[in-house]
Amino acid sequence: MEWSKWIPTLYLIICFYNFEGDGDGNPKPSDGNEGRIRWTHSMDHYFIDLLLEQMKFGNKAGNTYTPQAWNAMVKSFNDRFKTHYCKENLRNHYKHFKKQFSVVSNLLQLKEFAWNDNKEMVVAEDHVWDAYIKVTCFSHSS
Repeated sequence: MEWSKWIPTLYLIICFYNFEGDGDGNPKPSDGNEGRIRWTHSMDHYFIDLLLEQMKFGNKAGNTYTPQAWNAMVKSFNDRFKTHYCKENLRNHYKHFKKQFSVVSNLLQLKEFAWNDNKEMVVAEDHVWDAYIKVTCFSHSS
């Protein structure tokens, strides 16, 4: 399954990790994690829009974007949010999106999980989620 066709659904899948910001797209102060970038909902949405735009322009070859695409995305992103992110910051977040897609894709391989088109999210009965979370949390803590 080609992950890029799912980019629009990442707007909702993004809930797999913690968002911080002021609600207007401005990151919160980093409270000690000076080197760590805090992505907000609006930053994620805009970045996804940039990825889709570059894909439409034909600036994606296979699983990677062209250097020109990355440069254009960095400029647009920094102009929009008044940040100083570099290409590597955006690439790392792109990799994060791909990991999220992998989690969702793996869930959908299991018969107990399904994709709900109306909610645009993975659904399952509560007992299935409970069992999955126990197994997942246990495997990551050992």
